[in-house]
Amino acid sequence: MLGSKLWGAPSPQVAKEFFSVSDRFGPEFFAAIEPKELLGPTALVEMIIAAREAKKPSSFIRMGDGEGNLLLDHVGLDAGMQLKAYCVDRISYIHFGDKYVTARAGEEFLNFIVDAVESADVIGIVGAQSIQSGFTKPEEEKDVRGIMGQRASAALALKYKNLTDIWFNRSLLDRYDEIIGGQDIVLISSYPQLSPILAKAFKATVDLIEVPTQAVFHKPSERVDTKHYPDAMNRIVNQIDPLPGQIFLVAAGLLGKMYSSLVKARGGIAIDIGSVPEIWLGIPAQGLSADYIAKWRLPDS
Repeated sequence: MLGSKLWGAPSPQVAKEFFSVSDRFGPEFFAAIEPKELLGPTALVEMIIAAREAKKPSSFIRMGDGEGNLLLDHVGLDAGMQLKAYCVDRISYIHFGDKYVTARAGEEFLNFIVDAVESADVIGIVGAQSIQSGFTKPEEEKDVRGIMGQRASAALALKYKNLTDIWFNRSLLDRYDEIIGGQDIVLISSYPQLSPILAKAFKATVDLIEVPTQAVFHKPSERVDTKHYPDAMNRIVNQIDPLPGQIFLVAAGLLGKMYSSLVKARGGIAIDIGSVPEIWLGIPAQGLSADYIAKWRLPDS
């Protein structure tokens, strides 16, 4: 049964809509829209440094499966109403600890994500290998929400040109020193202990804008509404006050995309670093190997 080896199968209607959209937008559709070329790490570093030196407002963001859950209509995947609601409720629970946070906000989260995409200089999207695995893995192992979000991310290739791999944040791990360049930067993260570690490692001044910890880092039995939206969000929006061309390292989940677009709108440079803070602190992140974590963990973390 669909998704039965995960946290339980979706409802029959959600499953029906999932199979329907999978038939209409199958592997061939995604193979046809796969970008011929993605910006690589060197090109990204050159763009970021050029923007920093010119004090050019910019944003470099990642659109993964979480954001994709809110973009199904925007990219034209034409999913059913119950399937869309299921995806939105699931990602709301994962990020905020309450499945109704995004639904109660109406279209606000969609507007946040679309605005971030429209204003971005470069967008990281899900790659072809992940998309194809969503079609080929056994039904009982299919994460409906994750698969639909990945497909929406990949479908951004229909509408946007400056694209890179979703994991560009990790591919830059050996280049952040060069990117930061000893400048005064701002970290938007749920890890206050990371600021002095970054400052020492990269010989920079690091100011912190703290965000609530994502619900996914808490045990399911302990998850409650994190109050990231709207409570903390309103505080964070008021704290975003970049100097011209100042770099902001943003790790704040769904709302991090909105913070990135706001950084750019106010004159700064936003880099969506995703799970990199966990790597820098030596915290297991998204199935990465212990050797990988150990390689990139920063001293004193």
